[in-house]
Amino acid sequence: MEDRPSKEAIVEEFKGGFALIDEDVLQQILSRLPAKSFAFAACVCSSWTRVCARILSRPNLLSALSLNPNLERAVDEAIDRVLAEPIRPHFAIAFVGKKFSLKSIHRRVTRRLGSGIPIIINKTPGIIGADALTDEFREVKWVKGDTENSYNSARNADRGLVLVVGFVPGLRVRAVPLLNLSSGSSLVSSIDKFVTDIKDFATSVSGCSSPVGIIMFADQWFDMKLVLEKLDYAMSKDTAIVGDDGSCGFLYSNGADSIIMVENEQISSKSEEHAYKNLGLLAVGLVFAMEKESSHGEIQFSVALSTGVSPLGPIYKGASVRVVNRNNNPDCATWLTARREGSIEEIGGIRIIQDIDHEQVADDVFTDDLYIGVVRRRKCSIGPEKVKWISSIAFTEVKGADEEHLFVKGDGIKTGDQFQFYQPDPDSALSSRNRVLEDFKALKLDGCSKHEMFKSGCGNRDTEVFGGLIFCCFGRGESFFGHPNVDSSALTDNFPGLPIGGMFCFGEIGRSAVAVRGTPVNCFFHVYSTVYLLMLYKPRKP
Repeated sequence: MEDRPSKEAIVEEFKGGFALIDEDVLQQILSRLPAKSFAFAACVCSSWTRVCARILSRPNLLSALSLNPNLERAVDEAIDRVLAEPIRPHFAIAFVGKKFSLKSIHRRVTRRLGSGIPIIINKTPGIIGADALTDEFREVKWVKGDTENSYNSARNADRGLVLVVGFVPGLRVRAVPLLNLSSGSSLVSSIDKFVTDIKDFATSVSGCSSPVGIIMFADQWFDMKLVLEKLDYAMSKDTAIVGDDGSCGFLYSNGADSIIMVENEQISSKSEEHAYKNLGLLAVGLVFAMEKESSHGEIQFSVALSTGVSPLGPIYKGASVRVVNRNNNPDCATWLTARREGSIEEIGGIRIIQDIDHEQVADDVFTDDLYIGVVRRRKCSIGPEKVKWISSIAFTEVKGADEEHLFVKGDGIKTGDQFQFYQPDPDSALSSRNRVLEDFKALKLDGCSKHEMFKSGCGNRDTEVFGGLIFCCFGRGESFFGHPNVDSSALTDNFPGLPIGGMFCFGEIGRSAVAVRGTPVNCFFHVYSTVYLLMLYKPRKP
């Protein structure tokens, strides 16, 4: 009987055959392997390790959507699609339906991707991405009463997910929590610590206290205004800040450190293992910091905004302002009177409403569709640092009115603040989306292959887009525009095949500027808007 060759002999014969292949051809072959096979290939020999390192020298973002109502199958479909090509995960984000268990998804994702990377699982009323099985790009909003779409049936509603996995060489990524500290500490102290933790992480990695970008997730009942004002105070204008201000529940992990929070009720540590702690989680930021003296190229984040509201009526100033139920109470509201710009007469709620041109307002003005945009000028500092003035506009929902007061949500307005009414406007939103589409189109260059290249603001023609995220107001979508995929097409039409993941929000975060009477004013919170985050890569020159 002939002796069987040893395993080592088989490997050597295998390597010998591939040694005849040109490295460029080998790179094309290896780049088509799924992630697990690619990891094995990188260990075959030194030449293969070198080729695999070259393949993973550029950043990559992969994304997949699944509407399978079975949680395990949905996660597996998305992960199988994401891991169908080479990637070494540095972070993962899952946007998931409200009827899926955060803990179950977290366990399944960490089992497949590993527990050593930052992972955020965020519940959402809708998801955006390319289907894992068909590659069809979809904007999916789970809406009660929608009988036209199968994903809104009783069996499928609020079940599905989008998984986003990123490889960002040259960056370090960490999930930084905003925790409600002990009862003896103020909320301001908690926020200062959160901002300081981000600065300390960025400084330890890059020597600079401002990271490349921050993706925020905050509980829907937590008021993020002060947080974002302090981030704006502390961070360079180059730091991109985007995210979801109205999470229906989220979980984060940094290795063994994870917290679960479901619809503002944290699972008791008595009923769950130690990994799911009860630590008073208010928000979490996924922070991207550039490494010192990296041998890789430069990764940049860029934010674009499509606004969806138009101004209505005259300018007012807050006169008498009374806040009810402070301290992040979900029922917190402000009762106010106001003066029209240029007038000394103090007027109440009904008079203010009567000032508005009723032809531009829906029949029932006391809905979620009427807002005031408050121009805020506030002192800001972090701990003992120098106080600076921060100016911004914040949108606040109008709750109602009586003869004496106008009632608005939250406590974002003070006596003397200017404000104007705003209402959702599909025509204005479409025009704004078209401007974003044209801006993206202007950035493209001809002759590119998989991911389009474009000229960056500094005039370089070698910067490529390798991924994108979308945070879209739940009020938008097909029901708002009358057509599907309007917001996402700003990216998909310009960058076909670009990995994109996103979600519908009850409060979209985007550090940008909006025009107030023709003057740009900083804005962090948006209503009826879509925030786009482009991930860009500029290769290092030889």
